Amino acid sequence: MKKDKSQYTINNLDKCLDESSKNIEQNINVPVTNRKRIVLNGEGISPGIVQGRAFVYTDILTRNLQIYSINKKNIGSEIHRIHSAMDQVFDDLNEQKHDVKDRLSDQNHANIFQAHQEILKDKQLSLDLAEGLESDLVNAEIVVRNVFRKLSNKLRQSNDSVFSSKADDLDDISRRILRVLIGYESNILELLPSDSIIIAKRLLPSDTVHLKRESLKGIVVEEGSHHSHSALLARAFGITAIANIKEGMSQIHNGDDLILDGKNGIVIVNPTKDDKSEYEKRLKVLESRISALSVKAKEPAVTKCGQTVKLYANAYSEDDFRIAYQNGCDGIGLFRMEQLYMSCKSLPNEEIIFRQLKETFSRVPGKEITIRLLDIGGDKGLPYLNIKNERNPFLGVRGIRFLLKNPDILRTQINAIWRLSELYPVRLLIPMVTVLDEIRAVEDMLSECKEELSKTNGRKLSDLSLGIMIETPAAVFKAQQLSEHVDFFSIGTNDLLQYVMAAGRENVEVTDYYEKGEEIIEEIIGDLVVKGKKENIEVNV
Repeated sequence: MKKDKSQYTINNLDKCLDESSKNIEQNINVPVTNRKRIVLNGEGISPGIVQGRAFVYTDILTRNLQIYSINKKNIGSEIHRIHSAMDQVFDDLNEQKHDVKDRLSDQNHANIFQAHQEILKDKQLSLDLAEGLESDLVNAEIVVRNVFRKLSNKLRQSNDSVFSSKADDLDDISRRILRVLIGYESNILELLPSDSIIIAKRLLPSDTVHLKRESLKGIVVEEGSHHSHSALLARAFGITAIANIKEGMSQIHNGDDLILDGKNGIVIVNPTKDDKSEYEKRLKVLESRISALSVKAKEPAVTKCGQTVKLYANAYSEDDFRIAYQNGCDGIGLFRMEQLYMSCKSLPNEEIIFRQLKETFSRVPGKEITIRLLDIGGDKGLPYLNIKNERNPFLGVRGIRFLLKNPDILRTQINAIWRLSELYPVRLLIPMVTVLDEIRAVEDMLSECKEELSKTNGRKLSDLSLGIMIETPAAVFKAQQLSEHVDFFSIGTNDLLQYVMAAGRENVEVTDYYEKGEEIIEEIIGDLVVKGKKENIEVNV
């Protein structure tokens, strides 16, 4: 009977991962007294000093894949396997995108998954995979690996570290597809023991989504930079991380004691008592400095020329609000309403919005909170809303355009915000404004809701400060006119930059244009500040 080679691969992979799990459990407690002390040097990508145990991680891209020939008549079925796997990966990315927003409170990290979804939709990618099957006549797994490896190698040839680091995106998508094709769904990093320091060639988004903050002490990767996913994760978690270890990574074993010095990019493997004593002293100094800065953070922020500047926090979760308050923020400069909507399994009503935000906002008593109305469309969707797929969503129905087409969703938020205004000093922010009519429409609904609520409660409501996001060229050009209808501007630099430069921030092909636009954005900010002063309205970034 002919062997099913794909099943053979699954069994081998299962066995290999099972053995890896057993080895980790055994080695994590191995005594390290007889192991040799080693000092490795790399690049610190997230500062800090930590001690922990090595957790050596290898992934599917470093394993041998089973290869077998196919007939021309099997090409169609192999293409179907690839497309089915890509569809599943797309759905998984959608779930994980929402998950990291909740756990990390980090929009940038979540944006990575959105970018990966865009790559999966690339028609040229599908053509390359089909051509690979037709020319090589081998199984889908090998074609996926080869096509993605060729594309990522092209990116790595770039001298630009930002550009070349985008090769990791392709590697990560390749790995996700391979895991689905092979049939292995779980990730060994879900078993990460406490006080672990991950040792890996690199970490990709499909790894980081499985990590638990409470188990992770540090990260050491052979490849990486300040722009890499490992660096992004480490900074989002506030975890010490070191990259670009040129030599010696193979000398680190599961369970080895490690000291990481993130500032200087030093890894000490199997440190001596003197090492531990020295770094414990340095850690105490660092903790003392952080404690002193925490006290100073509560003082007013004053420039060298004597200008007082308000420092607001971007906050999404209750933890964010608590930490912002503890560190002396003057207020919450941006609370994104989509965070609440993404945490719900169905469209939230007014009462749900009011109760959840009432609890969250209680973490910053007396502080001003700016609430941005729901901003979906473009790169953001909601699974329970039937949002039409657009050919170019960033130039389509997003932000206030979506809300005006769905007035019930807008009204629900406004009613909840009016109720919150009786408890907290909140402000309302309109996203993605391009024309004056959009502001007028929101003003009309604010007035209607205020009047209805005042009648219901039998008491008059105070006025609510209204602001707009300046994130389109149209809003920049019409800033003078728009300023007559609002109390403050909030400049959305990311979207504004990509619209001004006509360069998507997640499109690796136009990264240079996006980065060169920063100087232009600085000029725009300066002009808006001048206009804001002239009209006596606040300008935030």
